[in-house]
Amino acid sequence: MKSFKDIRTKTVDEAPLIMADADMASTLFKQIKDDIYKNARKNQEEKNWPILQNLARLAGYGITKKGQTKGKSFRYDLKKK
Repeated sequence: MKSFKDIRTKTVDEAPLIMADADMASTLFKQIKDDIYKNARKNQEEKNWPILQNLARLAGYGITKKGQTKGKSFRYDLKKK
């Protein structure tokens, strides 16, 4: 059995988080947004493309970069089957 001293000295990288679903979505989107800005500053915007496609699909949209200037995307509604 572990003693209190052993448990106390152990460091935790991430703590568990309990909150409302809407607040959880906000924290997730904040982290995604920060990662997108970080990649843009490093001129690695191509790393953002799969993330943006998945988010658009979840929201019921499609996105494309065809015919758009650098760093811009075109959003359109997906047709419902």
